[in-house]
Amino acid sequence: MPQSWVLQIMASASDVSHREEIITSDGSEMTVVLHATFDGEDYAVSGSPLMDTIALTRPGPHVIAGTGKKAGAVTLTDTLTASPDGEVLTLTYSLLDGNQEVAKGTGIFERRRAQSQ
Repeated sequence: MPQSWVLQIMASASDVSHREEIITSDGSEMTVVLHATFDGEDYAVSGSPLMDTIALTRPGPHVIAGTGKKAGAVTLTDTLTASPDGEVLTLTYSLLDGNQEVAKGTGIFERRRAQSQ
């Protein structure tokens, strides 16, 4: 379990910008950034030890499905599902090594509004 995991997603009907700021259980920090369209093509991912590209589709108005690859091999599958009111985002994922699932998990993210200064 990470110590901290902040996920920022801005999605439209055609594309998504995604940024994760993670502090892992051992205290190391990483920032994962990507921008992709929902066409199933591979797009670059920066900052992730798990993948260097991701292909995204949008199977429903509140769902984004992704397949991450490292050096061309599938290493991650995930699904992001937003609640109809947009207040809760559920991430389910599987980590893969070859054809074998080596880990899976679920993250629940609650929307935080930016505080005015």
